[in-house]
Amino acid sequence: MNTEKPKANDVPQSPIRANGRPARRGVSRNARLCVAFSTVLAANTSNAQSALDRLLSRLRPIDSSFLATNQVDLSPYSTASRDQTLTGNCVGFSTVAVIEAAFNHKYCSGGSNAFRQAGYCERFDAIMNDPDRPTNFYWTSAFREWNSDIRYFMDKQELDLSELYFFHRQFLQQAVGPGNHETSWLMSFADNQIAGTAGPLVNGFSLPEERDAPFVYPSNGYNFWGDGWNELGAYVNGPNFPQSKVDAMDLTDTPISTLIPGSPLTRPVIPSAARRNARFTVTDYYTGTFYPFPTASAKIQFLERLLYSNFEVALHGALPQHSMLLVGYDRTNRTFHFKDHYRSWTTVSYDDIVRNAGTYNVVMDVAYNPPAREEMWLGDWDLDIDGQVGHLILRRTRQPTNSHYSTTSGNYYEQTLTEMPRDKWARVGSYFWNGVSYATYGRLGSDGDDGTMDFVIDNSTPEGGPSPITQHETGFSPTGFAFRMTMMAAGPGAAYYGVGTTTWNGNEYAMIMQRRGHNELVALRHTPAAFSRASWNTSFQLHFENGSAATIHPTVPNTGAHATAWIVRDGQWSQLDGWVYQDNAIWFFGAVPMVLRYSTWEHGVVSGLDGQARPLLGVAP
Repeated sequence: MNTEKPKANDVPQSPIRANGRPARRGVSRNARLCVAFSTVLAANTSNAQSALDRLLSRLRPIDSSFLATNQVDLSPYSTASRDQTLTGNCVGFSTVAVIEAAFNHKYCSGGSNAFRQAGYCERFDAIMNDPDRPTNFYWTSAFREWNSDIRYFMDKQELDLSELYFFHRQFLQQAVGPGNHETSWLMSFADNQIAGTAGPLVNGFSLPEERDAPFVYPSNGYNFWGDGWNELGAYVNGPNFPQSKVDAMDLTDTPISTLIPGSPLTRPVIPSAARRNARFTVTDYYTGTFYPFPTASAKIQFLERLLYSNFEVALHGALPQHSMLLVGYDRTNRTFHFKDHYRSWTTVSYDDIVRNAGTYNVVMDVAYNPPAREEMWLGDWDLDIDGQVGHLILRRTRQPTNSHYSTTSGNYYEQTLTEMPRDKWARVGSYFWNGVSYATYGRLGSDGDDGTMDFVIDNSTPEGGPSPITQHETGFSPTGFAFRMTMMAAGPGAAYYGVGTTTWNGNEYAMIMQRRGHNELVALRHTPAAFSRASWNTSFQLHFENGSAATIHPTVPNTGAHATAWIVRDGQWSQLDGWVYQDNAIWFFGAVPMVLRYSTWEHGVVSGLDGQARPLLGVAP
């Protein structure tokens, strides 16, 4: 079978061509403040009403027991969390707080489970077993409001999720109307048309811990959403900033101090470490407004009933222009108790809540999972297409939740945001090649595995602005250069490498994604080299997804379909038989089954899948 790579003059003039030329590198992006109130009625996996039905079905009845319960205090389930003082992002903090509390309810109140075994219940157990906590509101009583009680038992481990990741990730998920790029967060803020906290949760994306994406400030203080906005706003040159700068702000591992010389922020916004450790997932939630309640007493009773049923509430407008976490009620004094994100507790009267509260979030279920592969796709990649190096930016994995409304003149109030299906094509990013960008579409693995993804790069026309997103909702099927990738999700290569294939003239060719700035497994050489079957006859150091390594010595004849190999793994030698189904692709059988593909225009680089469809990479000396 002749699988000679097409010569340069045989390749159509498109951004995807086997000429070995590197693509121009791209960069940048931005953020903002607490004014982002949640203005979406509801949603989860079907529609707003079904989400509300699920919530109502889990609420305890309005009976004599409820009517006799004059106090409820859920504050022991709250975490210490971070201090929002230097961020101005109360919506993000209150929403992350309600998620953290939901994890404590689900995993710390029961028996042994992986979450508890990981140590996340240590502080909760210490609080619940504290002999000095004999009554309700011990933590939240007024005389402790500005004291440090919220930090008691801080020597104990607890769940501390990243508010920074939550805030930036939701804006990566947004879509906007004409005029700016489809990921420009400034358009998401225009006319207050923001999906707020509902947009990202509805897709069930996973969050990492604070340690993986921390708020970091210099010792003399620095307001990221205040001082930082002025600094970053100047950097991106207002609302018409180039998409390259939008991408660098959120999607690279470059510290902001490098992007903006002199900036005190010396770390990336949402680094790869956060995306590779994101494992805390909201699986069911409800976002609502209070407009349906006919009376003030009905509104108060609903909030009491939520608390009585063990649901904290992220209440937006708990104070004017401020969001806090509702953790308890006291009917006798007609007050609600809140965790405020200045590391304090506070109370607000029933009357003030009736006047001010507008929208709210309730988390009904969460899941403690292995790190989410879906998060690992996001970011800044060098895409090696059998020797041609381009630059791929992935901003999301599914259709934006608010895309339908971004192209209309209406607003987000009382709209239903349904979960975006994994089997539909979505506008996921851009491919940069030879100084030009091209729209990139993606679809998560149809077999349900977030570790595989199909891509299509629209290589017919350069990218000129937002793609017609509404087409995706009617079965849009993109055309262009197609390929499939598998993400490494474990070991040192997790979130840093992916492997895949594309087809050219009926033959498969190897593709490799490498996170820009990371060489944990293989430093790709991008060195063109002539390929023949004889190129196989050397040794390759193989790197498997689980972190193990092996050395393989193939023997491939000049003709015929049979090949052999010796492989040493974990100190054990094995002989493998192989079938050459293309000159550059071999199936090996035996103790270590795998498919290996030689990058014909890369010197000594192989990639493929092992017998369990997990990715692997190899390089010759």
